[in-house]
Amino acid sequence: MRNIFGLSIVLSVLFFAACGDPVPLGEMSSAKMMISKAQTARAEKYAPDEYNEAAALLLESHSLVKEEKYDDAGKKALASKEKAQAAYDKAAPLMAKDSIDVAEQSIKSADEVFASELAKDEYESAVNKQKQAQADFESKQYESAYKNAVEADGLAKNARNTAISGKGMIEDSINEVKATLAEAKKYNAEKLAPEKYNSAVESLTNAQKSYDSLALKEAFAYLDEAKASADEAYQIALKETALDKIEQSKQSIADAESSRGAKEASADLQASKELSETAEMQYNEGNYLDSIDSANESLRLSGLVSQAGSSADKYSNDSSSKDSVSDNGDSSDSEASGDYDIYKVKYNKTPPKDCLWIISKKFYNNGRKWKKIFNANKDIIKNPDYIFPGWKLKIPKESK
Repeated sequence: MRNIFGLSIVLSVLFFAACGDPVPLGEMSSAKMMISKAQTARAEKYAPDEYNEAAALLLESHSLVKEEKYDDAGKKALASKEKAQAAYDKAAPLMAKDSIDVAEQSIKSADEVFASELAKDEYESAVNKQKQAQADFESKQYESAYKNAVEADGLAKNARNTAISGKGMIEDSINEVKATLAEAKKYNAEKLAPEKYNSAVESLTNAQKSYDSLALKEAFAYLDEAKASADEAYQIALKETALDKIEQSKQSIADAESSRGAKEASADLQASKELSETAEMQYNEGNYLDSIDSANESLRLSGLVSQAGSSADKYSNDSSSKDSVSDNGDSSDSEASGDYDIYKVKYNKTPPKDCLWIISKKFYNNGRKWKKIFNANKDIIKNPDYIFPGWKLKIPKESK
């Protein structure tokens, strides 16, 4: 650049100095402009031999003018222009091709961070500019190709930065898959769906690694795999668990029906049966989570029925062996013993049946104090809703 700037000054000086002499100013000016054009194509880098020769020839032209060898000076100027043209012709396609390659790499880098989704507008603009640059190059419009490639490169770099700043979306997706796997594990997916569960764990691990290294597109691909496998593992585990719970509820109902509790807690037994049927219907409809909930409730109720039967049998036998006096004609409802009154639960053919509330109201004139009786008899009463005729309950005396 300094050489060309110097040449422009020399040309000006010669113009005024020659003052009418046949100096080949036109040829020299044309050579200078062509050298400047070669510079715009970075001919110093891509066509250094031709460029340097063009600059040297123009300097020789100036020297010949000083020697008043105008014809030779003109020839040197024309030769300089030709070399500068050759430098431009060689450099322009090389510069355009390099620019296209740089833009291509920038687009690839943007793609790796999933800019196609996270910075969609900028990314698509970069791709379109790059396509135009390539088309210009193929039609030998190298200056236009260079310009479009430079724009494509800038857009791609901006798209990459935008995508990186919005990567929290991927982190949210990673956390969602983790939550699904945690739920699947609760329903024993590791054993019930080991292939899908392990595949999800592996894909999620790879997604996390890709995310950490900013390979966001790769992270998304792994996340898609992890999500699909995790969802399948969860559904398989739910389905198998629901089926197992339904079978358990049916067996529990059968056990409850054969127990004494079937009579003592018939309402709970009926509710258990209905819930088991509901669980089976929900299972057939694919509502596995609801099916599990219904089956669990059925199990709880049938368990209470069986428990009521076991407790009634146990303490009825205990009453027969320990309470012969009362069973042989003692018609009193309660006895006194130290800090407690002793109350024998009665059997009433018609409602209301004896319950902790009624007993509490009888002894304390307040049904809400039933917990005092329950707490004093936890060795007998397992469920405060179920007490049975023949049981002897300790009734704590109220302090005076």
